[in-house]
Amino acid sequence: VQAAATDARFAFLEVDLATAQLRLRRRGGFFPPALAASQFEALERDSEAFVLDGCLNPAELLYQALAWAKTMPNGV
Repeated sequence: VQAAATDARFAFLEVDLATAQLRLRRRGGFFPPALAASQFEALERDSEAFVLDGCLNPAELLYQALAWAKTMPNGV
């Protein structure tokens, strides 16, 4: 993506493994919580990504993401 859109920026929604597994158990679905550990091990985090605390409520996450986006050269 970054090769095609050099001005693209990424936000990283960060949670710890225990939180991810708890959410997977609560929500059900096709992805078994036991596989979360391997996904965390394989995760390649972009060092330039804006990191958001995934435990915050959605309204606060949106507020922080928009505030960050406004600091970008092209803004929002």
